Amino acid sequence: MIALYTLALLYAMWLAYVLAMHVIYRWDTLTVTSKVLGAPPALLAYVADVLLNWTLVALLFFDPPRERTITDRLHRYQQADPTSKRARVARFVCQHLLNPFDPDHC
Repeated sequence: MIALYTLALLYAMWLAYVLAMHVIYRWDTLTVTSKVLGAPPALLAYVADVLLNWTLVALLFFDPPRERTITDRLHRYQQADPTSKRARVARFVCQHLLNPFDPDHC
């Protein structure tokens, strides 16, 4: 049951990321109303990113955080030892989940 909750939480975080990236990319073209409605979820996504990096992601990778966000952690994994399991997971997450919505995100 814990695994199901973990997957649901990670999926919700990914959805928040997709929303936040869309708001950020379109910011200059948004109306005031859209900015007022879009800014809080984008900010909430950032706060959730930091909190999850320091809790759930730290547990999943068995590695205490050295950086603020999950993306920074993934970037470190890819550069530290490109052949490690962590680096392979980081590349997969970046390539399939993050970069399609924000090219070169990590």
